[in-house]
Amino acid sequence: MKKLGIALLASTLIFGGCDLLGGKKEEDGGGGGGGGGGAGMDLTKMVQVYGPKAYGDKAAVGMKVTSESKAGGTTSTWTIAIVGEDGDNWLVESSQETMAYGKDSLVGMVVQKSDGKVLSAVVGKKGEAGKEIKVNNTMPGKAPAGGKTPATVDCKIALGTFKAYLSDAGGTKTWIGSEGDMMGVMLKVEAAAGGKELKEKPSMVDVDLGGTSVKCRKLVWDNGDVMMMTEHDAVKALAYGMVKNSTKQYSSGVTAVSMDAKPELKWGEEKEEEKKEEK
Repeated sequence: MKKLGIALLASTLIFGGCDLLGGKKEEDGGGGGGGGGGAGMDLTKMVQVYGPKAYGDKAAVGMKVTSESKAGGTTSTWTIAIVGEDGDNWLVESSQETMAYGKDSLVGMVVQKSDGKVLSAVVGKKGEAGKEIKVNNTMPGKAPAGGKTPATVDCKIALGTFKAYLSDAGGTKTWIGSEGDMMGVMLKVEAAAGGKELKEKPSMVDVDLGGTSVKCRKLVWDNGDVMMMTEHDAVKALAYGMVKNSTKQYSSGVTAVSMDAKPELKWGEEKEEEKKEEK
C-alpha cells in the first residue's frame, strides 16, 4: 500500500492534463487520429520521439496497454507495447506519437532498460519497415545531496484529521498524506482558482480492462475528480499505474491491457528499406 501511495503522488503530478494533446473528434469515430495522414505525407519530418521512457524493473516483452483521453468533444486513443528485447534494450512500439496521422502508423523505439534513454526510433505503417526519425532525450539530473524530509502537519478535512506533507508553491497549498492508508494521497488543495479535498476514504475496486480484471485504488474528491491506480505490472510499466484520471473538463486512462503483444513493424529492415527507396 505504501508503494502505491508514492506512485499515486508521482502520477498526480505527471497527469495534470498533459495527455490531452492531439486527438480526434468523437463524432469521427475515435480510434486515435484520422484525417491528418494523407497519401504522400512524410512522417519522418513531422514525428519526433522524446525520452527517457522509463518502464521499471517489472517490464517484460508482451506487455501492451491501450489508453484513451477525452476533452472538449475530442477523443484520443493510443497503444504502447513492449514487443521484443535486444540485449540491454527494449523494443517498443507506440501509436501515441502518430495518432493524429492515421491508425496504421506506429513509432518503433529502442529503449535502454537501465535508464529509459531512447537510443533510436523509426516511424512507419503496420506491416512495413520504419524510417529513422529524430530522438530527443532529456535525462534527469542528479538529486542534490542532503535533501531534507519535509515536516508533517495536521491536515483537517471532513473525513478527519491526518498527518500530511504541506507544500506551498505559487500561492497553491497542497496537503499530501504522509502515513498509513493516506500515504501519498492528495488530501486537500487550496488555490485562488479553487480547491478540493478528499471526499471518501481510499477504497479498492475491480476494473475490467479489455477482459483483464485489475484491482485499483480509488480516490474521490469533493469537486468530482476521480483517480484510480493499480499495481498491475503492465499498467505500471507503460502508464505509470494510472487506470483513470477524470475531472469535469477531461478524462484519461487505460481501457485495455494484455501480455501477449507481437511486433507490428518490421524490425531490423530500416536500412534495407531506405536503400530501396534511394535506388
